[in-house]
Amino acid sequence: MTVTEREGLFGCRRVVVKVGSSSISGEHAWRIDAIVAAIAAAHGRGTEVVLVSSGAIATALPLLKLDGRPDDLATQQASAAVGQNVLMWRYQTSLDRFGIRADEAVMLGDSHNDVAAAGRAGVPVVVVTFGYTAIPPEELGGDALLAHYADLPDVLAGLTAAGSPA
Repeated sequence: MTVTEREGLFGCRRVVVKVGSSSISGEHAWRIDAIVAAIAAAHGRGTEVVLVSSGAIATALPLLKLDGRPDDLATQQASAAVGQNVLMWRYQTSLDRFGIRADEAVMLGDSHNDVAAAGRAGVPVVVVTFGYTAIPPEELGGDALLAHYADLPDVLAGLTAAGSPA
């Protein structure tokens, strides 16, 4: 079921929220608290919420003193590794206000850096098969593979059934 009006969200069992880079990075980092508050409210009503968040590279730009998005793959991957850790910390700090732990989270990634960052954060990682890495996704060591975002709820359900804390 696809809901096109905001009012229809209140009756949904599951909501997928996609947050783009420009919504949560740079001068807009404060929006994470507002997004998490809305997610916590839905969670409190019994709605399963799946958050898909971009922004790792954009978050790292000022920390790495880069003027814009890097063009080369190595710098993109390094930026993503830095930014993912910062984003995970920002999300968890905001989730703490509601008593929600990030161990209910999962990271989406497409590189060894992503898998390593998820391991450091203690969360499962779903490797996307449509990423930027030259390494076959199956070889990255993720907890699951994802070919289409539409399949994300089923992949997460599979992680939960397998015992991962997604």
